[in-house]
Amino acid sequence: MLYISKIRMPLNCKTVCDAVYDQQKLHRLLTGLYDCKREEANLLYNAVLTDSEFQVNMYANQAMDRSKLFDFMNLVGERNITEWLESLSNGDVFKFMLKTMPTKHGKNANGKVYRKPLAEPDERTNWVKSKLLAAGCEAHRIIECRAPEVYVGHSSERGGNMSLRPCNYVGVLQVDDADKLRAALANGIGPNKAYGLGMLILNS
Repeated sequence: MLYISKIRMPLNCKTVCDAVYDQQKLHRLLTGLYDCKREEANLLYNAVLTDSEFQVNMYANQAMDRSKLFDFMNLVGERNITEWLESLSNGDVFKFMLKTMPTKHGKNANGKVYRKPLAEPDERTNWVKSKLLAAGCEAHRIIECRAPEVYVGHSSERGGNMSLRPCNYVGVLQVDDADKLRAALANGIGPNKAYGLGMLILNS
């Protein structure tokens, strides 16, 4: 089961402005619309900031609880796209959009493994190509656009505040393995799935 929904929120609302600045606050607003944790709902989202509003597209394995929508949230629409998902076939061609943060494993002075953001554009693009290939599709064109740095407010018990440097990718892909692509659409692309990362959006 896969649902897609879109919410618009005006920037003249303080709560929305706080969520624009701190992705942890946006994360809480959106996960609060479901009756379970983000991981259980397989919630993925992509947030786009315009001059007047914050637009959020979401995937989840269940419908949201609309009674939990705040007054400042304009639900543009929500629909079950499982039938469309099942209709995907090898050879289909789509335009795609993906916000993610290409990384590789590194070790700190204490030998602890962590994810290190890739510095070179070619490295990042090849990383995206490899993730899409693992997701059952081949990318024919990829354009990278560095996204603004993302601030995430965490308590000291959770490691303290952090910042992320995601990238936006657009391009064209062809489906080679529809089953793998279905799983990738539902579960996200790459290791980072929270804070607006990992949602693969397809358009005809």
